[in-house]
This record gives sequence, C-alpha cells and structure tokens, in this order.
Amino acid sequence: MSVFEEYLQKLEQSLPHISADELKQWQEDQLDFVLVDVRQAEEFAKGYIPGATNIPRPNLEASIETLLANPKQVIIVHCGNRGRSQLVCHSLRDMGLDCSVLLGGYQAWVELETDAAA
Repeated sequence: MSVFEEYLQKLEQSLPHISADELKQWQEDQLDFVLVDVRQAEEFAKGYIPGATNIPRPNLEASIETLLANPKQVIIVHCGNRGRSQLVCHSLRDMGLDCSVLLGGYQAWVELETDAAA
C-alpha cells in the first residue's frame, strides 16, 4: 500500500461521513447545508448531484466562505469516489468549519439513484 493510500485510510477513519441515503434524506427534509463537488469542471459537466456547487479542489479553501450563510453551516464535500474529498474535508475542518464527506462520493450517489430507478 502506498503512503498516500495509508494517509487516505487514516483520514477516512478520523473524518465524519454521510451516506448517499442520508444525503438524499437531508435534501428531502430541506436541511440547511452546503453540498460541494470538488471534482474538476469537466467531471462535473458529465453529471452531478442536484443542489451541488462545483468548486474544484485547488480553489475550494479560498472560496468556501462565499457559499456559507454563516460560518457554522454544515458543509458536505464529495468527489468522484473518495480521495479529493477526504483531503478537502480535513483542510476545511482545520479551518474550523463543520465539514463531512459523502461516503463513496458521486459514485455512491449514482448507485443510489440507479437502484431507486430499478
């Protein structure tokens, strides 16, 4: 296992996560949160979770406050699967923000939607 993979596993164990099912319920309940897709614009253009704002990882930390109604607002971040969102969430939590990761990222959302349509 690579050093990077070990680091991601350590982050996964220490960061709060939300499942795709929970996210769907939060959306249906209209809870107050910000959903941020940290994938590149080209990836976002191919498909995204409704309500998500795309801010690619290199720009996120400097831009996140423009999305928040208040500094205590919950932030849910996701990428395609797991890597980038773990890194971003760790960084945002270091900044004192309330951030969680969508477990499995966009891939998990697509699977949830596919199962629901079947």
